[in-house]
Amino acid sequence: MTIPDRITLRCVSLMLLTVGGLVVVGSRRNRSLGLGSMHTGSWYLVWFGIGFGLTSLAWRRQQGDASARIAQESVLLTLLFLHAALIAWLLGYLVGPGWLMTRLGRRIASGAVRVDETRVRGTSTPWILFGISVLGRLIQLMGGRFGYVGDPSQLLTNPASTGQLVSVMFQCGDYALIVAAIAFVQQRTAVSRTTLITLTAAQVLLGGLAGGKQSFILAVLAPAMVLAAHGRFPWKVTSVALAIFVVGFAPFIQAYRENSRSADYTLAPSDAFRQAPAVLENTLAQDETSRFEATIDLMSERTRQIDSFAVVVQTTPTQYAYRPLTDYLYAPVLGLVPRMIWPSKPVISSGADFARIHFGAGPGIHTSAAIPPVADLHRHGGLLVLLVGMFVIGVSVRLLDRTLHPRHDLRLAVIYFPFFIQFIKSEADITSMVAGLPVTLLAAFLVCRLAFRPTADPNHPASPPNLTVKPA
Repeated sequence: MTIPDRITLRCVSLMLLTVGGLVVVGSRRNRSLGLGSMHTGSWYLVWFGIGFGLTSLAWRRQQGDASARIAQESVLLTLLFLHAALIAWLLGYLVGPGWLMTRLGRRIASGAVRVDETRVRGTSTPWILFGISVLGRLIQLMGGRFGYVGDPSQLLTNPASTGQLVSVMFQCGDYALIVAAIAFVQQRTAVSRTTLITLTAAQVLLGGLAGGKQSFILAVLAPAMVLAAHGRFPWKVTSVALAIFVVGFAPFIQAYRENSRSADYTLAPSDAFRQAPAVLENTLAQDETSRFEATIDLMSERTRQIDSFAVVVQTTPTQYAYRPLTDYLYAPVLGLVPRMIWPSKPVISSGADFARIHFGAGPGIHTSAAIPPVADLHRHGGLLVLLVGMFVIGVSVRLLDRTLHPRHDLRLAVIYFPFFIQFIKSEADITSMVAGLPVTLLAAFLVCRLAFRPTADPNHPASPPNLTVKPA
């Protein structure tokens, strides 16, 4: 068989393995195999099949640009490693977290959502959270950046002491949508519906000005998760949102980014904002079919994750030695201690370093390459570390589904959502994920304290949240 045919065979085999895994994992859920109920395990398998199986079919032909240095033989070997990694993940998920870890997960859940605090504190609560996120963006804007727009070099050369705090403030925008969706489910009033719709539109608008495609997806998924946990997934609304994203939002963001930054210039945020309407007008003036095809090509390339793994397999340890496993041990310290207390704290620039070392990004190019966990595990010890690490990740995802899923209590969506996105996106190395874990948990706990209040009528207490562990 030729190399392209072997790549095709292994890609199809990997996709079939993910489908089989989805059936095994999701058969105990519902007819949607856990997809409609937003279980992380089911969605992880879908993303794995797309990011490493379907999109890898592009390697039937040798790729150009930054991926030109990757040999097709390395892709073939990487596909074999991916089969083994997925099997290890499935074993971890099916074996489960065990009694001790399950008890820990239940304690986290009961500590975050107290029995006597069941209702959203007030109609202004989602707006307060959204206001915190806007304030965070204004702080970033004062430093000459606004998301993707502006000078990114300061992130590596002169990181702000308040960077961690500002990042948490950004996340309050998603928390605002979750709380607004919970309020809508609890109240079903015109005010709660209007608040949810308005905040979703505002979050998309701010994300668009910041040059982020992900903001649109998160703004749709955050309330959809609450609605799915309460009843059923809003497939119709989500389908309409997906069409808008493909035909309108994604092409605009791509053109907006190209207009805001190139190899020769970087626009200030104010200049980029002024030119945004013209960029949108020019984008919508294009043929819808061409916009659709361009978005599909862009997203296919964007979601293809095998490149980062294949370049690690090709160069480690022949060119670059394995990284020390101690990286994972001090990651929580990096996440817990803020820079204002530890001014010389190392900058976590794994993505930028990876792009420079493995893909040849020049010193004047500020970009961050995706480092999927499978690639990061392999560069920390090879196949054995990869298999053990994927088993642990499978156990962690099962623990998340088993103890923190919003089906137990809608308020758990505040904790569940950021971890759901982290696992499904799978673009951050293990060090970054572990470093962000303490801050994410702390922020979720604070949001729960702010957002929910005790039942108003003490004579009619609310039913306690169902935090009993069900088979998962």
